[in-house]
Amino acid sequence: MTQRIRSDASLKTILITGVTSCSGLHAVRHLESVSDVHVHGTARVAVSMNGLQRCHVCDFLSPEDIHRVISDVRPDQILHLAASSDPSDPNKLLQTNISGVWNLLEACEKLNREVDVLIVGSAASFGEMHQGEVGLGSNRVCEPGSLYGVSRQTQTEMGRIADGNNGLKVFLCRTFNLIGPGISDRYVPTALAARIQAAVEQGASELELRDMDGVRDFIDVRDAVAAYFAILEHGQTGHPYSVGSGEPVTIGQLADVLAAEQGAAIRFKEPEITPGKSRSGIKRSVADATDLQKDTGWAPRFTLCDSVRDMLTTQ
Repeated sequence: MTQRIRSDASLKTILITGVTSCSGLHAVRHLESVSDVHVHGTARVAVSMNGLQRCHVCDFLSPEDIHRVISDVRPDQILHLAASSDPSDPNKLLQTNISGVWNLLEACEKLNREVDVLIVGSAASFGEMHQGEVGLGSNRVCEPGSLYGVSRQTQTEMGRIADGNNGLKVFLCRTFNLIGPGISDRYVPTALAARIQAAVEQGASELELRDMDGVRDFIDVRDAVAAYFAILEHGQTGHPYSVGSGEPVTIGQLADVLAAEQGAAIRFKEPEITPGKSRSGIKRSVADATDLQKDTGWAPRFTLCDSVRDMLTTQ
């Protein structure tokens, strides 16, 4: 393995792909208190933000774009967040999540120097939990039930293949359901909060809610970001850590917490006729983050109520 080379031995250069995402913004904030780093980001459109040295315009479907950015920045660490989760455009989803990751790994290999890359994946890789399972950890065989899950699991396998090539060190994780300040309305907590608010404004006392008994693991975006950097600093390469709270929460329980924090006196009920299966097709999904905590010392800091409260104040 080649020795790490830096232009300034006192500085570490970190590249955050998808820096304008909620996780990307929190990653930049997380690093603001670190004095010995230069932080760069990538996005489809250039932006400026506190704590960011420079935002590089980059299309991950273009090997030339990625090679240019990696060659210019020469990062020591890369937090790869750029991804697509839109099921309405399967070609873009597959190309971004698979070809985009491979283009990134190839560009890093061509530097021929030590680069640490964390590929942030998704719990969708796991698929449905089996009867009797209490948590999904690194040793669990993945059985993705959606095209999105397949694309994310493919990222993990590509990372394993590339790990160790020309000084490249690839770290892996699968993140469970994000919650907290700044998450977009594509996520269940914010979408549900908006529905509750709309129902209150319309004077409704009841709200139909699908899959109320569906179980998820909600992890605060700030805790997830802290886990990413803990993995880069203290984790094992090629080891797909589960990033989650380990706490099972039903969609009904989440709705109750959201309603309480919004001061909404509203009752939730299942629709009389369920309109097909849920988008994810997964009934239960809970993390087993034992190895993450053991290897890195990371532990979640925010409770579900903390995350909901802070999420609502930033909407």
